[in-house]
Amino acid sequence: MNYFLTCIFLILALTKLNKAICPSRCQCFDQKLEASCTDAGLEVVPIQLNPEVQTIILRENRISNVHYTLSFYIELRSLDLSVNKINVLGSHNFEYQNKLLNLNISYNEISALSKDTFKGLKELKTLDLSYNKISVINKTAFRDTLHLELLILSFNNITYFEDSEIFSSLKSLRILKLDNNQILDVPNNVLSNLPHQSLHYLYLNENLIETVLDNSFPFTLTNLHTLALSSNIISFINESSFVTLRTLHSLDLSNNNLSAIPTKQLSKLSALVNLDLSGNNFSNIDSVAFKSLFSLKLVKINLIPNLDSIDQRAFVDNVQLETVIINENMNLKQLPSKLFQGNTNLKSVSLKGNSLSHLEASHFPLERISFLDLSDNPLHCDCNLLWLWILVQLQVKSTMETTTVAYEMTSNTSISPGTTTEAQRVDRIIKNNHSLTIVLNNLKCSSPPDIKGLEVKAVPENSVHCESNTMLYVLSFMLLLLSSGVICILMYFIYRKRALWKNKINRNLKHQSSYVDNCMNSHPTPILMLYSTGDSEYDRNEKLNSFPNGKICSLLFSLSPTHSFTEGKTRKRRGRQNLD
Repeated sequence: MNYFLTCIFLILALTKLNKAICPSRCQCFDQKLEASCTDAGLEVVPIQLNPEVQTIILRENRISNVHYTLSFYIELRSLDLSVNKINVLGSHNFEYQNKLLNLNISYNEISALSKDTFKGLKELKTLDLSYNKISVINKTAFRDTLHLELLILSFNNITYFEDSEIFSSLKSLRILKLDNNQILDVPNNVLSNLPHQSLHYLYLNENLIETVLDNSFPFTLTNLHTLALSSNIISFINESSFVTLRTLHSLDLSNNNLSAIPTKQLSKLSALVNLDLSGNNFSNIDSVAFKSLFSLKLVKINLIPNLDSIDQRAFVDNVQLETVIINENMNLKQLPSKLFQGNTNLKSVSLKGNSLSHLEASHFPLERISFLDLSDNPLHCDCNLLWLWILVQLQVKSTMETTTVAYEMTSNTSISPGTTTEAQRVDRIIKNNHSLTIVLNNLKCSSPPDIKGLEVKAVPENSVHCESNTMLYVLSFMLLLLSSGVICILMYFIYRKRALWKNKINRNLKHQSSYVDNCMNSHPTPILMLYSTGDSEYDRNEKLNSFPNGKICSLLFSLSPTHSFTEGKTRKRRGRQNLD
């Protein structure tokens, strides 16, 4: 019967009886050479359409096969058979569609692709086979699709590829989507047989890949631009896994089981611009965590329940960084100051939904960024958060008059100790008319109790006003002056006492020198003996008795500041008695 119908319509086509019949519930546009039969209740592909038609849309019907029904439409450029009940494509059913560019057979029930399924599709550019049940692919299934650029095999039942040459004829393939299958390992055997280095986008996300080996990505992928490995169960990445991916622009490793940031592995990706590490299991971001990623512009680190620490130098190598998204990490309670100090190109910072309570202006390069999201954090709203309150008021009231008022607030409002520079930075933002957008939705205070739950934009000024600190500054200054005065007075008295000691010593030495002169002149053969104040009375008497009586001048001599002038006089008198 099918053969009979085919013969009839071939005869009609050859005799150019081109009077097309548009099926009910279909729309036919002869001028555009397009026919649309979406949700038309069709069970087979209609064969009475204009044979010159170039676009046929048959989505959301009940079509179960395409046997012998497409051969009439040799001018087809685009065919949509998605959301039907096709369970087998058969062989040679597209043999006459050698002008077809786009073929969509997604959301069907196909389980296998035979060797001649796509025979004749020599100009095909895009092929969508997603949301089927494909588990088996013949090694020559894509043999005729020499110009295929986009192949979508997402949401199927593929676990592995039996033959490594399945894609060997795809000389122009740029995008390969293998996501949402059951693939256990990176299919390096298939990737290594790609005929040219044309593949730019490879999607392996939502599979069952556990490890990334050193040979997972062959040298045929030297032009790969985007690699998606998210939502696997990756816990190990070999140190040289990414060596061949020198041109990689975007890497998605989110939602895996990484217990640490793979710094060494990532350092091989010198051209990397976008990186997503969300949903992993690491607890900290170490110093220079993204080493040698000098081209990195976007980094996402979201939904990591164990993340509680970020090193101050975490992003020090990422000089081109423009966007940082660190959202919904419930254990992240603090940020290091000047975290983004070296990121001079930073434009956007999102820290939404963390557990940050105390934030300072020094955490952010406010003069450079144009977007800041701090919503859904348990903010403690006191005078330390004055900088944010001022910026929020500026945004809420954007007129020139309000800007002047806000500027006066930065000039007249006291800032808590250590945050004077923060007020100056806010002041510079206003003076330079810098445009900074702050997300106000759910930007609320969690403490102190009197303003708990209040949005920052509604917080009264006296809650963030630091009046008490003015008196603290005055008292601190007065205390400093008083301390300086006391120190000066003490130094003066110490100097005076030392001067008095020095004068006493000089007078003592002068008096003793005079005594020695008299002693030497009053006896024919005098002997001068100098005692140390450390000598005992017994030692001095022993020394005196060792010389003939009348031949010695005894003198107690000391340079010690504690030696009294009275003691010196007493010792001199003893010396005179010995001479007598």
